[in-house]
Amino acid sequence: MLALGLLWRALGSAGDAEGGRAAAMAQAQERALEVYDLIRTIRDPEKPSTLEELEVVSESGVEVAEIGPGESLITIRFTPTVPHCSLATLIGLCLRIKLQRCLPFKHKSTNKSMIKRESQQPWRIPVCGRLWTSVCRTPTDLEYLPPLYQLLSI
Repeated sequence: MLALGLLWRALGSAGDAEGGRAAAMAQAQERALEVYDLIRTIRDPEKPSTLEELEVVSESGVEVAEIGPGESLITIRFTPTVPHCSLATLIGLCLRIKLQRCLPFKHKSTNKSMIKRESQQPWRIPVCGRLWTSVCRTPTDLEYLPPLYQLLSI
C-alpha cells in the first residue's frame, strides 16, 4: 500500500479556537470527502477506468488531520491493481498534481511514497520527481505531458 501526504495552509483566518474538537473533526471529514471527490475521477494509466472503479482509491483511504491553525495534513492511501504495478509512481504523481491544481486554497505539498514490496525499485520516486521538476517548471508546462494531462481529466 502506498501513501501520499499533502500539507496545505488554508486561505483566510485560522478560525475560532473555541470551535471545539467536534467542529474540527467535522471539517476534517468534509475536507476528506472533498479530496476524495477530486481524486476518484483520475483514470488509470493502463486501463480505461477511473481509480475509484478499479478500487485503487477509496473513501476510507483519505484522511485529513489538522496539525496547526489553518494547516492540515492529507494522507491518501492507494492500492495499485497488481502488487508489481510499475506505474504506481505515476499514479502518485497524478494524485499530487490533481490536488495541487484543484484544491481551492494555497498549500504546500510533499510526496512520500511508502513502499512495502521488495520488488519495487526505490529509484523510481526520486527519478519521477526530478523528471517533473525538470520538465514542468510552470503549471502550463503540464500541457507538454499529454498522457498525464489526460489521466487527470481536468
